[in-house]
Amino acid sequence: MFTKIKFIYKIYIKIKIMYICTKNVEMHSVSENKKNKLKLAGKELFWKYGIRRVSVEEICSAAGVSRMTFYKYFPNKTQLAISILEDIFQHSLMEYRNVMDSKGSFDSKIGAIIKLKITFSKDLSTEFLQELYASGNEELIRFVRKWTEKTMEMVRLDFEEARKKGEIRHNIQTDILLYLVNHLTALVSDEKFAAFYQHPSEMIKDLTEYFFYGIMPRQKHR
Repeated sequence: MFTKIKFIYKIYIKIKIMYICTKNVEMHSVSENKKNKLKLAGKELFWKYGIRRVSVEEICSAAGVSRMTFYKYFPNKTQLAISILEDIFQHSLMEYRNVMDSKGSFDSKIGAIIKLKITFSKDLSTEFLQELYASGNEELIRFVRKWTEKTMEMVRLDFEEARKKGEIRHNIQTDILLYLVNHLTALVSDEKFAAFYQHPSEMIKDLTEYFFYGIMPRQKHR
């Protein structure tokens, strides 16, 4: 009798543990869903209006969650923006790496990278881009600087490899190229320069093509 009771008790404990694990998974899933809603809503609003003009209340309203839920995941909207950008930069870096590691000419790879930049920037507002590179927000500045340094080192190595293979001019100094890239990036936050374009994606496309192809027709560089 005692053995039977012990056996039943063991089965009960196993079922209880399975139930608790299932509930924990469900709770985690619900929690992640709310966090993702905040990130999706934040991205849509930040991309359209910039970070400063968007309030926590507007983000919560768009995501369909409470302010309490917002602060459960993010201490402020800057950290939400950084979390969104972290995901995007990671994905963009992976796509860049896939392009550069693929077969094909350096020229075709650059064309693919330009398309990636256009895709990334197609929904961006001028306000958001300017905040990203000249916001005065120390948290955002540190984040952008960290990613810029990481990306520039990868680009430097790729340029150096292309130079060795004769895919770009052999007498080009890669450090100078990176210096030029940084200065082109600074133009993004220049209001007068941005005013020439109806949309940031057009500006990014032009800057990238000017850097790689200059002002001569593309066929001259093939």
